[in-house]
Amino acid sequence: MKRTATLVIFLVGLIGTTAAQDMSGTWKGLLEISSMQLEVFFNLKKTEDGYSGTMDVPTQGAKGLPLDKVEVSDNQIVLGFSGAGITYEGEYQGDELIAGTFHQGPVSEPLNLTREEQAAPELERPQEPKGPFPYTVEEGTIPNAAAGLSLAGTLTLPEGDAPVAAAILISGSGPQNRDEELMGHKPFWVLADHLTRNGIAVLRYDDRGVGQSTGEFQGATSQDFSTDVAAVMSYLKTRAEIDPNLIGLVGHSEGGLIAPLVATDYEGVGFIVSMGGPGVTGKEIILEQQRLITAAQGVPVAILDANKDFHNGAIDIVLANEDAEEAMDKLEAHAETVIEKYAHLPGFAQLVPAELAEGTYQQYGGDWFRYFLVHDPAPLWEQVECPVLSVIGENDLQVPAEMNTTAIEQSLKEGGNQDFEAIILPGLNHLFQESETGSPAEYATITQTMSPSALEAITEWILELED
Repeated sequence: MKRTATLVIFLVGLIGTTAAQDMSGTWKGLLEISSMQLEVFFNLKKTEDGYSGTMDVPTQGAKGLPLDKVEVSDNQIVLGFSGAGITYEGEYQGDELIAGTFHQGPVSEPLNLTREEQAAPELERPQEPKGPFPYTVEEGTIPNAAAGLSLAGTLTLPEGDAPVAAAILISGSGPQNRDEELMGHKPFWVLADHLTRNGIAVLRYDDRGVGQSTGEFQGATSQDFSTDVAAVMSYLKTRAEIDPNLIGLVGHSEGGLIAPLVATDYEGVGFIVSMGGPGVTGKEIILEQQRLITAAQGVPVAILDANKDFHNGAIDIVLANEDAEEAMDKLEAHAETVIEKYAHLPGFAQLVPAELAEGTYQQYGGDWFRYFLVHDPAPLWEQVECPVLSVIGENDLQVPAEMNTTAIEQSLKEGGNQDFEAIILPGLNHLFQESETGSPAEYATITQTMSPSALEAITEWILELED
């Protein structure tokens, strides 16, 4: 899943005040959190009303993100994003240095900025498709009447007259555009291009409330998103170029959770490809995901165990308490207990229970996360009757390979579905890139968007269904 804790969150809007010093230009700093190092660029521009600004974090694939807060007064500067609890406070110490501190929730780290002559470097993405394309490309919108919204998407159709198989690409968690764009990568564009060049039609679309699609993303759950997929599937059935018996769902991450929801609630799903999709509950995934990702950062086992102890109890508290105030009180008490228990470990004694409780509730307390934590996909997989391909990367730290592959296989067998294949691809991470550790910290630094081994495995499996 892509809803992992990240240091830098997308920033929106801008405000500013006048300043005595000219801080306009590009400022660069190195943010160090545990074993992670992030190069951060702030691009400040003087305006009639003060300053505006954008932020670049190349290692996270973030470029040109408009700042939510730019306040300059005398030699002081404050940059921030209230939605993620991020604030940068600095002091202008001459034309070449801003000395300051980065804050996010309970985390505070020094971050000094120096003037940079050049902006952040462009990201290298050699797999991004470039025209002219040997297939038809159609842009349009599809109504989801039941939800009162429309989905904007791109349909790519291979050349030829015979009806072909079609794949609906279902994105992972978080607001995603039709290319599932993240960290400078466009995996759904790369996948759609490869499938269509090999004779498979593809429809990919902006999530509700994202890009050119209407509706509200905030507050929607996987069950809600499944109605969007059903609307797209109904549309494809009206197209003469598409074989109505071979309209399938290719879901990545949360998309692999949504696919069996659609297959059990609606008729006509021709096949499912689960790309790093869940086979166990969200709580099981989150606890193991946190352990694997922090372990990849070199965090000691004792701290991994303490972290699991806290989050295991915290999740149970959030799920058992609908009232936010009551949940926060219990989370704060839980945090106090855990901090006291592990005060001998580095950093624990400095944690503030109230801040830890607030950050934890913000992470787990929303509608989407509550649904994800308790939802068990096993009963759905047991009801799936169409052909299924489960493909996952060996180095997937977000949806761990063995745990979820085994669970999906077991559920399909218990439901009597014998028409399935499960593949664990060596060395690939959650984005299906060839990786060293699988850590999300590597995603943006890897130039490859999707490994040819993943592209070929998915393409060949779908083509075999046409034989």
